[in-house]
Amino acid sequence: MSEVEQEIVEQVEAPSRPAWLPDNFKTEEDFAKSYKESQATLTRQAQELASLRDQQDSFIASQAQETQQAQYGTIQTQLQEAMESGDPEQQLAAMAWIAEQAAQKYVPGSRDEQQQPFRNACFRR
Repeated sequence: MSEVEQEIVEQVEAPSRPAWLPDNFKTEEDFAKSYKESQATLTRQAQELASLRDQQDSFIASQAQETQQAQYGTIQTQLQEAMESGDPEQQLAAMAWIAEQAAQKYVPGSRDEQQQPFRNACFRR
């Protein structure tokens, strides 16, 4: 058999490669295997992302709770210092400050920036 005949026989016997199959895959089975592995990887990554989001939400909630506890401690300290001072003006200023803190927490946008100089003058530290 000549070389030309041998090439023709090999081409007839060899399965034809589909046009849609990317060059980096030898067979359709390789392509299908890669597709399944890619889907498994995407599923795993989506689950990891969901877990990280849950962790982030938990962290943010714990930080907010710590901040609230610290603020409550500050309020207690301010009120205690005002009461121990015996100065009615400082006591009143501490109570006004506490009311303002509560208003800021429960009524968005309630802070009146024009009253800042008054608070600074009345609330001595």
